[in-house]
Amino acid sequence: MEEKNIDNNLEKLNDKKPIEETQIIMPQKKKGMSKSARKYLIYIILIVSVTALTLYYLLKEDPKAVFDKLASADIRYVLIFVGLILLYAFIGGLNLMILSKQFNPEYKFHQGVINCLIGQFFSNITPFSSGGQFVQVYTFTRQKIKASNAASVLVMQFILFQSGLLLFAIVAFIVGFQRIIGNLGNVTLLGISFSPLVLSIVGFIINTFTIGSLFLLSFCRPLHRLVLNGGINFLAKLHLIKNPEEKRTNLTIQVASFRVEFKRLISNWKVMLLCFSLVIIRLFVNYSMPYFAAKAVGAAMEGKFMDSVWSSSYLAMITSFIPLPGGSGGAEWGFQSLYLGMIGDNALTYSANIIWRGISYYFLTLLGGITFALYRGTPTVSTDKIADTQTFQDLNLTPFIKHRDIKDYDMLEKRYSKMDEKYEKKTEILTNDQVLKSFKRIKRHLKNNDEKLEKEDKLTKKTKKYLKQVIKEAQEIEDSNNDPEIQKAIDGDMAFLNSEREKRRIRKEEKKKKKLEKRNK
Repeated sequence: MEEKNIDNNLEKLNDKKPIEETQIIMPQKKKGMSKSARKYLIYIILIVSVTALTLYYLLKEDPKAVFDKLASADIRYVLIFVGLILLYAFIGGLNLMILSKQFNPEYKFHQGVINCLIGQFFSNITPFSSGGQFVQVYTFTRQKIKASNAASVLVMQFILFQSGLLLFAIVAFIVGFQRIIGNLGNVTLLGISFSPLVLSIVGFIINTFTIGSLFLLSFCRPLHRLVLNGGINFLAKLHLIKNPEEKRTNLTIQVASFRVEFKRLISNWKVMLLCFSLVIIRLFVNYSMPYFAAKAVGAAMEGKFMDSVWSSSYLAMITSFIPLPGGSGGAEWGFQSLYLGMIGDNALTYSANIIWRGISYYFLTLLGGITFALYRGTPTVSTDKIADTQTFQDLNLTPFIKHRDIKDYDMLEKRYSKMDEKYEKKTEILTNDQVLKSFKRIKRHLKNNDEKLEKEDKLTKKTKKYLKQVIKEAQEIEDSNNDPEIQKAIDGDMAFLNSEREKRRIRKEEKKKKKLEKRNK
């Protein structure tokens, strides 16, 4: 009986239709460069192209004289220049370390220097220096600092740097203006003759407006409400803003975060004074570089050191609003315009220009690029992923970090994941002694952990307090009504715009009707 059942089952199986095979073709990864990598390649090509044009401009008059000056340059001053560049990076790293220790007491000086160099590299190869901050945030996450805390560090650094930049410029205009303007001749641009200091003043106004508007929006409630309600609504009704609610929310968060970080700085006034002093010293180091470039090519610069520093401050104002990466083209033109009267010879000024730009921009960019290529960091389980939604929200808390496409973050993720894989392959099995040492380190860490937790609890309480304040202010803005006069003006403008739209719609319909009538005939 059992044999019959088995035979019947076999017959049924044989009677079944053969199983159809379905071939599944998995999507293949696109070969070649990613969109993000192509974008950075375009930036680099743009820098190289502008550099080539700039070199042509600097060498076209008397290339032999310029090359002779460069060949006979005093190596001592060149080395001093290189030392100043390294000092510039070290002070930037020290500043990052001091600010970061508020969130991670174990943050080291060398980590700050590395982060500073990486940020400098991406700032130098992107328009308006917009690419440095987002990579710095990512680097912070590789250094055991959360993205939200990294954003706070960079906002505080932004406040200190912008304040120092403007203070230095104000002193430069007050102290050095009369002496320097006497040595300056007019320059001609697009057929218009003017003093190069005019561009410096324009840059100063732009930078003042940037930091000033943030302070006013942060601490002047009437202006805050006017911009967030009337201003955004008016621009939205003119169709200049697509998503007014999203824009209002983002601006509210950005302004509130600026106020929060400014208050955090004020509450830690000792840290603020120390970091602000370092910013001033760092700017002074940066502005003293053209003097040593001029000395390297044999220019007579006796008694002109401070004049050179003030001129460099004016130059920084000019390059701040040039949209090309690193202010390429504008920086060289500005140097030539500001320093020709001081140095007094075309060939010497061209030579000093090449040395100054070659070391202060290209050498520093190369140093930052090498650092980025070699640095891996110390990834941990709790490391934030930049592509996470929450991390994007954290990055939106900064009023100056430019929004980046998610592909930029994917590029960084892929790069570092490859480095991590290589590192893991090289990692060998621990010996008994290494295991014992590891346990000792863990014990030491556990002993110190209580103190660290207490500090973190205090920091968390402060952060919660600030966040409550931000939420309350955002709610107040949402609940408050618009100014009646502004609303009346907006309604009037909107009525006019709507009537114009209606007229256009009627005209279009009449044209369509006429076309249909012609076709029917």
